Amino acid sequence: MEYVNIGNRVLNNYILRTSLGYVVIDTGYAGGFDRFCKGLKRTSISMEEIKYIFVTHAHDDHVGYLNELKQATNATIIMDSQSPERLLLGQNVWDGGYSSRLAKGFVGLFTLFGKGSHNFPVVEKLTDTLLWDGHTQFLEEKGIPLKIISLLGHTKDSIGLLTSDELLFLWRCDYEWISKYQQKYHLD
Repeated sequence: MEYVNIGNRVLNNYILRTSLGYVVIDTGYAGGFDRFCKGLKRTSISMEEIKYIFVTHAHDDHVGYLNELKQATNATIIMDSQSPERLLLGQNVWDGGYSSRLAKGFVGLFTLFGKGSHNFPVVEKLTDTLLWDGHTQFLEEKGIPLKIISLLGHTKDSIGLLTSDELLFLWRCDYEWISKYQQKYHLD
């Protein structure tokens, strides 16, 4: 599976190339849409080529410019069935814990400096959206070799993509945590 990361040191912005077009994994923080567009231009990917937006979970650093990207494309959004309710809140729900001690520390610092609410633009109009029920493999049904899997722990709506090349695209990069999934899915 070919992919490109047009993110930066703080935030990954993966785009997967498929036979039917591109899949964007998460959108990043609010205000990041212009940077995303510049990254697309650098990689010669057009908005028209983006066919799917895959939301790993409804947090500010993953859905910040979802409204803008959806408006700029005809892409289908794929997310967990619990995500729409969270998107209406416009604020992170901390029901599963933190990805690492470092992440917990950052949240603590943000709170200390009055930025702990982790707000994002409310997403209300979810047209052309596929809600994952824990079983239906929307992408595989279209012939795209990407399996949607549940990633319990961080939030109740966390999901990821497993490629036929055995690459796992998820919401965090914690070696111990990835290792558990490698064992579960026999990805040695």
